[in-house]
This record gives sequence, C-alpha cells and structure tokens, in this order.
Amino acid sequence: MDEITLGKLSRAQLQKVAKDHGVKANMKSVVIIQEVVKLSKDVPPLQDEESEEPQRKKAKMTEERHPAAGPSTRTVDVPVDTSCECHVP
Repeated sequence: MDEITLGKLSRAQLQKVAKDHGVKANMKSVVIIQEVVKLSKDVPPLQDEESEEPQRKKAKMTEERHPAAGPSTRTVDVPVDTSCECHVP
C-alpha cells in the first residue's frame, strides 16, 4: 500500500489496516501510514486486498445442537442467611 491510498482511508479503516500489519493502531494517522508503508515494502501481503476475508470457524455444537462446553449463563438463586449476630469489639 502507498501513502496516497492509506491517506484516503477513514480513521477506522486505517486502524484496521494497521492491526492487520501488526502496527499499533492508537498512534497518529501520519505515523500509522509511515509504519504500514515501511512494513508493506519489507513484507509481502498475506492475501490480496480484493480477496474476501477467510470464513470464521463455526462454534462447535453438541449432538443436541447446543453450544459446546463453556461458561454457564444460567442464574441460580441461593438462599443467604442475613441474620448476623456479630460482635465487634
């Protein structure tokens, strides 16, 4: 990518390009452009700019078509004893 093309991108698009090239995206746009141009000259791109993004893997499903193991999102009410006879000296 060249400076002119990168300069025409919106800030959000420029940040995405920066992340794709391993450049910190929280720098000034001018610095991001310089770094991306420098890296793109040294390292060939991983894929064509016009090629589609690779498809994301689908979540693994169990036989019952529920998401595979993960943190529980179920809420459980647990009785709590609120009677406290604490004596603080």
